[in-house]
Amino acid sequence: MAPRVTMLDAHVLDDHISKIFIGQTLKVFKFLPSWILNNCESEINVILQFLLTYYSVTKAKATFGQQLLGIRFNPDQLTDTKLVLFQLFTTGAEYIQSKVESPSKNFINNINILHLVVDVFKVASFLNFLLFLQQGKYPTLTQRLLSLSQESTRKRNIEYTYMTRELLWHGFSELLLFTLPLINYQSLKHKIFRLMR
Repeated sequence: MAPRVTMLDAHVLDDHISKIFIGQTLKVFKFLPSWILNNCESEINVILQFLLTYYSVTKAKATFGQQLLGIRFNPDQLTDTKLVLFQLFTTGAEYIQSKVESPSKNFINNINILHLVVDVFKVASFLNFLLFLQQGKYPTLTQRLLSLSQESTRKRNIEYTYMTRELLWHGFSELLLFTLPLINYQSLKHKIFRLMR
């Protein structure tokens, strides 16, 4: 099983990658009439998110963030049905949530049951996150519902150069904090002025 921090970092990386990809792709549409983007932006986002998820998870059994951090979904658990459901849940939930929370007046805002579903989804996601912090198994609600655990693709390698550098700087700063109050700055200042004359 992959470490909790790595799974959370992969999820954050996936969010950043999708935002960058969608942002760059939406820049292509700025030359088209503005009504196209205003009316279809959430649908374009869903299609792009689906394509990102499809090409990453189908080919490598891992999202792009997971690939960067050396983890993947357990191949024994990732069946074709679960793959399709994973893509539908991740993109569909975000689409419904964006439609319900958008300030535009469309037919979907009038359906109160969808507001309730989105609120239940948020509470369930929060409870899942608390369970993830305790158990360390499923970072998202979709992964918990589909029982998709993650595993490392390579051995964990810990680099101690950063930690050594931090310990040295911490020790040096403590030394300075201890010795600086002991220095008499007035006499040091007078000695420097005498040497300069």
